[in-house]
Amino acid sequence: MEIMKVLATHITFRLADGRSICRTSAQRRRVARAFLERAQHFSLLAFRIVADHLHALVAVGPRE
Repeated sequence: MEIMKVLATHITFRLADGRSICRTSAQRRRVARAFLERAQHFSLLAFRIVADHLHALVAVGPRE
């Protein structure tokens, strides 16, 4: 049986106090630009922002 290698990992971000991250489309765009700017050094495959949390899919290398 072949063991599959992990290609990516899913990460969820929330504010510690549970507040909403963004309430409007304009806020969502600002948060998206800020997240993309900071994530450029990582292997970000995809992300999605919703009202109170953010999902990110990040590529990972083989474990040694």
